[in-house]
Amino acid sequence: MKMGSRSEEAFVNKRSGWSREFDPKVFFLALGTFAIGTDAYVISGILAAVARDLHIGVNAAGQLISWYSLTYAVAAPVLAAFIGHLKKRNVVVSALILFAAANAVCAISTSFEILIAARVVAGIASSLYTPTAYTLAATLAAPEKKSKSLAVVALGLTSATALGVPIGTVIGQHAGWHGTFWLVVVLSLVALVAIVAARVSSGDGALAPSPGLVARFEPLAHGSTLLALLPAVAIGSAYFCTYTYLGAILGTHGFPERQIAAIFLASGIGGVAGSFAGGQLGVRFKPIVVLVVTFIVLGADAALLAFSLLSFWTAALSLLILSGSGWLFLPVQQARLLAIVEPHHAQVVMALNNSFVYLGSAVGTAIGAEFIRAGAGLPNLHWASAALACVALVTLALSYLRSGQ
Repeated sequence: MKMGSRSEEAFVNKRSGWSREFDPKVFFLALGTFAIGTDAYVISGILAAVARDLHIGVNAAGQLISWYSLTYAVAAPVLAAFIGHLKKRNVVVSALILFAAANAVCAISTSFEILIAARVVAGIASSLYTPTAYTLAATLAAPEKKSKSLAVVALGLTSATALGVPIGTVIGQHAGWHGTFWLVVVLSLVALVAIVAARVSSGDGALAPSPGLVARFEPLAHGSTLLALLPAVAIGSAYFCTYTYLGAILGTHGFPERQIAAIFLASGIGGVAGSFAGGQLGVRFKPIVVLVVTFIVLGADAALLAFSLLSFWTAALSLLILSGSGWLFLPVQQARLLAIVEPHHAQVVMALNNSFVYLGSAVGTAIGAEFIRAGAGLPNLHWASAALACVALVTLALSYLRSGQ
């Protein structure tokens, strides 16, 4: 009995030590980011159907993304300053409940105004969940394993583009766009139940004190930091100016529904591959070099999109490259920011960079809407993306001249 007790104790200690290094419960947090990523990006696949059902233009329907993204960009840093003292588990659970409720309203909505309001609430919920999920994941791992824990949560977002978006698009094609929102509700509830059932809560990982509201915006007063963040807005605008309206663009080119879903799948695979590649390239090469090449590739691919859409295979390849370069940017941008900003500002600047990317999504979607409204038409929208990629290169050049990084 004594030997058995010792063996059992050793097993428990070994298991608890392994858990402190990396707690597999972090995968349940990734289920939440998967639901949020699906919700954020699947709108592109159902945008034309929403516009048709609600008797509005595709450019007006684009507000579903611009309002969501703008809400996230503004709410994330503001709300984070006020919830730092709350239990992280309670925040993620409450955020998922709010997120599921907002998408349920979207699923039963027959009014564009109510749909927009629900998207704003969904943006608030996601701005609460995602940063808190990252913070909670960091506490579930030993210091040397935090990057792995954070990568798992990020994988939920990137995998949503490869799995959630195509599945949601197919559901929208066969069950209507309301069905797509019900999918998001189900995904949210699955994540919620998993987190509650697994009793996911803060672990032993040490965290820096949560900065206040003023401290969160303080880095923007530094010219080099602000300039380093601007490329996130510009390249985000370039990507989402086309991606937001991708489903509608493919429809105008005569692609059947099954091919549209397959192209979204290719786009998602490109996004996942780009995200992984960015993590590697940002370490092996100077971030500024990788970013310049990435922006050029994205701009050239956007400029050639009209030719790429002449066949299914070239369209799939082109959108794979577009999303690959769009997602490759993020980890490289983060590496560059860490080399530029003061170490004590690193945490805040990483959060601001995320907000700037969402701001780029809102700006790009709005520019695309104005481009369509002006009569340029969906088939020519890719030229706006190419131009915005050039703007991104200019902002990157200005930032490099200021920081030398």
